[in-house]
Amino acid sequence: MEYTFKVWVDGNYYYKDEKYEVEIELTDEEHETLKKIVKEYDGDLSRGLMPILEDSDDNLFQLFYDEIFPNVFFTLFQRDPCFEPNPGDEGKIWNISDVDYLMETYGDGYCFDDAYIVYIPDDIMPPKMQLTKGMSDDDLLKYIRRWDSTREDVFDWIISNHDISISWQDTLYEFIEKRLLEIAKKDIEECDEEFISRDDYEPFRQFFTDKLADEIYGEFQKTNG
Repeated sequence: MEYTFKVWVDGNYYYKDEKYEVEIELTDEEHETLKKIVKEYDGDLSRGLMPILEDSDDNLFQLFYDEIFPNVFFTLFQRDPCFEPNPGDEGKIWNISDVDYLMETYGDGYCFDDAYIVYIPDDIMPPKMQLTKGMSDDDLLKYIRRWDSTREDVFDWIISNHDISISWQDTLYEFIEKRLLEIAKKDIEECDEEFISRDDYEPFRQFFTDKLADEIYGEFQKTNG
């Protein structure tokens, strides 16, 4: 049976974000597996299906990748103002039928993994965790890891701007989670219950990712520098 998945492609300041739908053929077994994987996934759901599948099921990941990524690659490839064609490719006008050649020939020069999201369909998305006053630290950490992108955004910012070895990355996550837990607990304490219960409530709304990341990295450096 064909199932509809919504794809978002990052406009990256200079272009409008693109949103479109893709129909993907899944067997009943594959669809049930997909639902089970999403339900049991412990990480950030805001980044969509691809990171979940990459961590959980190679076959489903490859199926979605083959259906979705070529169009994402071609869309973003066309925006590259610094593209330098190989001899023989000068002056060519590319179209989507050339994408296999383009990916094979020029793909190593691009990394588009984080430039698109395949949204999790509503019918397989677990119910969002509700934040409340007095909730335990463990439950609040579950929210931070699964329902908010700030943890991963801060981690990505630090990793992209500082040379941190893989052996220290788990420790870095601990520093990030400790700081986010402090922020969330304070914000929940200061806000009234009605405001916290809103669907658009965001305990980290007052922070810019880069500023928060720099603050956390400074603390990380003091302890592990």
